[in-house]
Amino acid sequence: MNYLEEALKCKGYLSRKEALTLKYYAEQAKHSIVEIGAYCGRSTVILAGYSSVPVYSIDPHEAYNDNGVEFGPVDCQEFMGNISRLNLGGNVNVLNFRSQDMVFAFKDRFADVLFIDGKHDYESVKTDFNLWRFRLKDDAFVLFHDAHLESVQTVIRHAKDLGYKTIQRVQSLEVIQRS
Repeated sequence: MNYLEEALKCKGYLSRKEALTLKYYAEQAKHSIVEIGAYCGRSTVILAGYSSVPVYSIDPHEAYNDNGVEFGPVDCQEFMGNISRLNLGGNVNVLNFRSQDMVFAFKDRFADVLFIDGKHDYESVKTDFNLWRFRLKDDAFVLFHDAHLESVQTVIRHAKDLGYKTIQRVQSLEVIQRS
């Protein structure tokens, strides 16, 4: 199945070029993938469709407004429909919680890909990165969507102070890795 084309049929803001980049890193995963922010499943379809490892998709699907766009529980219905329609449920662990409420359920450094695309205000992005970086393998990739936003760039600069470096930038998707 062409998961790229199927993903692009899902509502979402990931462009084709960004989806191809996400596909590449999904294919590199050897242990597990954590996705923070799923919306209607466009990125989840890419991550689960092109990897053979468990994908932990974390999104509470709570009602909120982000830069004029409304998100909420109705998105969860569409998300579940997309995962079901594409028969990806066996590879996706759906966690309808806030990321900070889930991080402590995982005890070790288990993930080698972290995709951050939840709320985009500085505090949310910072919390997602700072909590989940301790659950990453040493050579893990961290992908930030909407990296054109100052709030996201501020967190990326913080990550660089901690020893991460930019590996790739494709449109508004920035990939970093600990050096």
